[in-house]
Amino acid sequence: METLTMRTTLLFIFSILLTSHVYAAWEIKADFETGAVGDTAQLPNTDAFHDTAKDSKYADSPALSGSQSGSVTVKQGENGFSNWGGSFKFPTNLKEGDNIWFRVNVYYPKGWDFSCSCSQGMKFMRIHTASSSGLNEGYHSTLIKGGTTGGLITVDTEVEGSEFKLNNAGPDFNNDQRQNLGTPAPRDRWITYEMQIKLHSTSGKGIYRVWQDGNLIFEDLKTATLRSPTSISDFVYLYTYWNNGAPVTQTSYVDDIVVTSTVPGKKDASGNSYIGVGASIYISIPNPPTLVTAISK
Repeated sequence: METLTMRTTLLFIFSILLTSHVYAAWEIKADFETGAVGDTAQLPNTDAFHDTAKDSKYADSPALSGSQSGSVTVKQGENGFSNWGGSFKFPTNLKEGDNIWFRVNVYYPKGWDFSCSCSQGMKFMRIHTASSSGLNEGYHSTLIKGGTTGGLITVDTEVEGSEFKLNNAGPDFNNDQRQNLGTPAPRDRWITYEMQIKLHSTSGKGIYRVWQDGNLIFEDLKTATLRSPTSISDFVYLYTYWNNGAPVTQTSYVDDIVVTSTVPGKKDASGNSYIGVGASIYISIPNPPTLVTAISK
């Protein structure tokens, strides 16, 4: 009897291990401290962008923390793709129910030109979504509109809606949800931007938040943030594409970037978890793995 009970227990534990999914949260950090000034700020350097960053370099001024930052250059008339800014590839794809936080500190020099001959504005922080087979399903984006004296924050989501053609047949999907926040984008000083997306294909279960210097400037708790229950999020862009070409050749700076699926340990004024402002040390709350057991007959 004792042997039978032990065998049954072992079989039950083994079935759990075979059928369970353990979610491993992760974090990516880029502080641009170890590369040589002037070198490309991209892998194999692990303190910088992962890809699409050929014109992004290590710089020693200005720096928010430490002694270095990343310089980010876009060239006049070019869209900047693969050269301007950079991307971060997730260690594991995020799925429905997961969260992603994306924080960047940025310095726009005096006279930075946000002009874009497009309706969206200058592409800034972009969180990508895709189908389970890897087909592009759009971005959650924070953009900036304006010229040499203005600059207003805009948010955009391309992923809400069910009429998207997964085989890319028929007319292009055009269901952007865009909102001009009327929030100025300062120049000539460091400023912190942060996005949070909770991924969900059901309206009312997703989250889309944007902070500027720790102030919550946008929150959408109604719009679906994935196109289907099997959709994923797999990487983020910082810049990388200037619609119709940049107005002038210009360089901005970034520092202490964090991308994470781990719930941050700080709270904003409304009690929302977020990474926080400036060069603050990123601290995650204790987040033990969740064991989900599937039992099938």
